[in-house]
Amino acid sequence: MANNDAKDYDIVGSYDNQRVSTINAERTVNMFEYLDPQGKRPKSMLPTAGLVDTMLPFGAETEGARQTFVFDGAIYQVFGSTVYRTTGTTGNLINTVIGTIGTSAGYVGIDANTFQVIFVDGQAGYIWDTNASTFEPITDTGFPAAPVDVCYLDGFFVVAHGGTNEFQLSSYNQGMVWSGATATFTADSTTDLLTLSISNANFATGIPVTFTTTGTLPAPLVVGPPTTYYVIRVGTAGQNPGTIKLATTYANAIAGTAIDLTTNGAPTNTIHVAGQVQLGQITSHPGTIVACRTLHRRIFFFSQNYTEVWENAGVGTNLPFRRNNSLLMEVGTPAIGSVAVGFDRMFFLAQDKDGLAGVMEVRGTESIPVSNRALDYQLAQYAADPASGVADARGILIKENGLIFYRLNFTLANHTFVLNVSMSTQESPKWHEEEVLNGDRHPAQTHAYFDGVNYYGSYNSPHFYRVDDQVSTNAGEAIRRMRIGRQMSPEGYTRLRVDRFQLDVLQGAEQFLDIQSPFTANATTDIITISNFQEFWQTGEAVRLDSNGALPAPLAKNTIYFIIRLNAGIPATIRLAATQQDAIDGISIDITTAGSGLNTIYLVPRVINEESPVIFLSISKDGGQTYGNLTKAPMGAIGQRTFRSVWRKLGTTPRGQGYTPKIEFFNKTPFVVLGAAWVFEQLPE
Repeated sequence: MANNDAKDYDIVGSYDNQRVSTINAERTVNMFEYLDPQGKRPKSMLPTAGLVDTMLPFGAETEGARQTFVFDGAIYQVFGSTVYRTTGTTGNLINTVIGTIGTSAGYVGIDANTFQVIFVDGQAGYIWDTNASTFEPITDTGFPAAPVDVCYLDGFFVVAHGGTNEFQLSSYNQGMVWSGATATFTADSTTDLLTLSISNANFATGIPVTFTTTGTLPAPLVVGPPTTYYVIRVGTAGQNPGTIKLATTYANAIAGTAIDLTTNGAPTNTIHVAGQVQLGQITSHPGTIVACRTLHRRIFFFSQNYTEVWENAGVGTNLPFRRNNSLLMEVGTPAIGSVAVGFDRMFFLAQDKDGLAGVMEVRGTESIPVSNRALDYQLAQYAADPASGVADARGILIKENGLIFYRLNFTLANHTFVLNVSMSTQESPKWHEEEVLNGDRHPAQTHAYFDGVNYYGSYNSPHFYRVDDQVSTNAGEAIRRMRIGRQMSPEGYTRLRVDRFQLDVLQGAEQFLDIQSPFTANATTDIITISNFQEFWQTGEAVRLDSNGALPAPLAKNTIYFIIRLNAGIPATIRLAATQQDAIDGISIDITTAGSGLNTIYLVPRVINEESPVIFLSISKDGGQTYGNLTKAPMGAIGQRTFRSVWRKLGTTPRGQGYTPKIEFFNKTPFVVLGAAWVFEQLPE
């Protein structure tokens, strides 16, 4: 090739970092491949979304998110040992503690029926009753001793019993009943108490009960069915002998409105909790049950090396579910948290008796590999390392702007791999990596889609982040975006002199924040309370004010003030300063009146992009094993929609070696990588 002749270089690609980098050193970090065969550029690279801290308060909790679940207009989250219920709207989320569980680390399974949210942590189960707003441990003596996971199908909670091959069903639409109970009792018409012949562990508040008798029931109770009453548990759960009261309806039971007993009745009177042990076992191959999930109205029971598929056959006296013998999957999972279901799909880290089987997707009832050889090799290294392993793998399915991604996080191995599901084919899965600035794994551990917005719970700290593709930082921290391309080697392994490398980048226009909120003022404390977009009102930010009545004196319209943030929680509380330096020094304006009407605070719109973004290039001449110094080139001015970043005089390769480029971005500017080209000359011997 003659000097100064350019050749297109396919810079766009995904993760294919082989065990020996000379084979292929391709990596894509915090960017992903986007394909549009009908577009002017069939392939391009887009930046991954950034994170915005919602500033949700988590009290004294210091641990990270263990699980997140959205149900009935609320987000249920477990951070450490504390269970939170998050409500509100985007920019105005509110956290409420609803209970605690007995463990502070590890996987938590969550699901819901029509009115109950169930939590299992491997040691116990808990129920949040959305009608009663109560959080109670499951005390039924038939509940599994080691509930490692839970799912829901056709009115039944299904709990996997860890360390065994068993799973168990709850009573129909009642997560507090797992085995039922029968007991004789005596009644006291003065206190309205029933004293049971056994403990009240199986008689939780709200559970329906019926009566039989060989004597006389306490008035006004009658024999049932069809007549049903509801329990009000009195005293501690498991108290022996147990005491309860009765209500005529479920609503009365959770409200504590008991039936007034007018007589004590006469023996022998018996109370019945309708329920029985509904127990199943996975028996197709030896192994213990490690996870359960539902997809397409089927339950997938994972063991270490196999997965059985069960369906509701509607038959049997004590177990309506039956195994479909034609749908056995010959892989299981070593990581309960890797199994993710969403968008009519299921993904999981797979394993069989001979070792790791990579990452699988369930299509229909067939398991299809979706990892490539490079990823499989890396996962094998994690599995073989006793300091890391793969048991802590956590999977998340998320849809961002029409694209589905499966995130696979490894905390001990400290890495995050992401499958671009929408852009992948079975022959060419598109994986990339995501990390923070120091190279640690991405913060996302749990996911919630709520109020039209995606959220992540942090794996190592009590933070809840909003996912925003218009934000180019991770909660203010710069994001390093990197692409290592394929090695370019000449035919015949001749020497190369590279005269120029150019990169085509499409930049976005300027981005502005335009945030506003109503506020109230306290003339005694000078404190202003803001209700919306809690995360944006930070110390030093410039704001202006408006009102349809009167602003708090001496504040004025068309004047710039600066924030002094007073708390990290919700609602945001601030004071105002006359200058940015005063805000930093904590010198606030003395407010003398509360104002009137609707007062509104506006964050002064400002460009959040850098004015002179740059791109860094480094070159490897030894197959991607080592790289030279970083050299930078301008990315073009903000808003300049097309620009070619050019590096010149990049040196000569030894005979038999090629060029491997690595490009890196640290900018807060949105961009698209469209392509690249080389200008080089093959040198004589």
